[in-house]
Amino acid sequence: MMTADMLIAHNMAFDLPFISMELARINQPIPSKGAFCTMENGRWATFNGKSPKLSELCFALDVSYDQAAAHAADYDVEVMMQCFFKCVYRGVFKLV
Repeated sequence: MMTADMLIAHNMAFDLPFISMELARINQPIPSKGAFCTMENGRWATFNGKSPKLSELCFALDVSYDQAAAHAADYDVEVMMQCFFKCVYRGVFKLV
């Protein structure tokens, strides 16, 4: 984590307190460029503009999503990052 510029999560409002607590426990700062939430920035992926579930974001981006594997942290991070990089590549997510 020491080399990370930014935190990326699908539900940052939920994840950030846990991440902050763990970083503090090992005396590490939150990355300098802050945080990016794929859920908040992925509203385009739903027909009504609501924050998408990770499965909805995957569907919109044609990223394979295995319901049986879902909600295991490592699996969720893997598919979330596939979505994130597809969106960056397509210019949907703009990182400043």
